[in-house]
Amino acid sequence: MDQTISLFQNLSNRLRYIEFCLIYKGFVTRADLIEKFNLSEASATRAIKEYIDLSDQKNAQFNKETKANEITHAFKPLFTISEEEALYWLQLESVPELNQLLVYGLPKINLPEQAALAPIIHGIIHKKCVKITYLSLKSGMSKERIVAPHALFNDGLRLYIRLFDRNYSKFIDMSPARIMNAECLNESVQPHESPTNDIFWNEEIELLLMPHPKLNPNQAAVIEYEYQMVRGKRKISVKKSTANYFLRVWNVDCSESGMLNPQSYHLWLENRHDILSHLNPMAPGFQSIPSTNPTP
Repeated sequence: MDQTISLFQNLSNRLRYIEFCLIYKGFVTRADLIEKFNLSEASATRAIKEYIDLSDQKNAQFNKETKANEITHAFKPLFTISEEEALYWLQLESVPELNQLLVYGLPKINLPEQAALAPIIHGIIHKKCVKITYLSLKSGMSKERIVAPHALFNDGLRLYIRLFDRNYSKFIDMSPARIMNAECLNESVQPHESPTNDIFWNEEIELLLMPHPKLNPNQAAVIEYEYQMVRGKRKISVKKSTANYFLRVWNVDCSESGMLNPQSYHLWLENRHDILSHLNPMAPGFQSIPSTNPTP
C-alpha cells in the first residue's frame, strides 16, 4: 500500500475516533488515542489539534481542570459515524475507575481453536486449498475433506466459514469449531472453486419484516419504533447464503400467518412466498409453510 495513503487512513481513523469520543463520551483525551492507536503523547496531541482545527475551533475546547477536550454547544459533526462503527468503538471502551468494559459481551462457547482456524485464514488470504478433519453433525463421525475457503462470517452468535467443499462439489458453510485439525496446502484454488462463482454469496436477497401479526396495536407500534420501520415495514438486504441465519438470529417468524409465539418472535417475514425457494428449516416456522405455496 502506498505509504501516503496508509498515513492518511491512519489519521482519518484517529479523527473519526476523536469525534466518536466527543459525541458518545462528551470528551476526548490524549490517553484515549495513546491507548487505542499506540501513539506517543506528541502524536496524540497533534491528532486532537488537527481535529479541532478542522472544525474551526468549534467542536471541542480544552478543560484545564479535567485535562480533557470537551464537546461544545456549537458542535457540528465532521464525519458520518454509522451505528455499527459506534458500536465497534463502544465495545473497546472502558468505564473509568471500574476496570470493566462499557459494553458487556456474552461469553462465546464455541470459538474455534487457533490450530484449526489459522490454516483457514491462510487459505483465504493466499487462495490455497485446506485439508481438514471435520466432525459431521449429521453422522457424528469425523471425515477428511479438501476445501477451498474464501470468507468468514459471523451471524452474531457463531463464526462460519464459506467455502467450496470438494466432497460435495459445491459451496457450503462450515463451523470452524467442528474442525479437529487443518493444514493449508500448497495447492491453488481452482477457478470453479473461487468466490466469483459462489452465486449465493455474491447475490443478495431482500427480506420484508413486519411486527408479528399477533401483537396488539400498542405492541406493534413499539416494534415499529425499535426496528426503525417505515409504515410498519423494514426492508433488509442480506447475502442469499446468509438469509436463514439472519432470520434465525433475529427470531423472525417465517410461518404462513404468524403461528409462532409473538412473545418470543416479535418479527414476521411478510414476503416469505417470494423467497420461499431460499428458505430452509433453519428459518423459524419454515416447516409450517405449506409446500403448495408458489415459488418464484
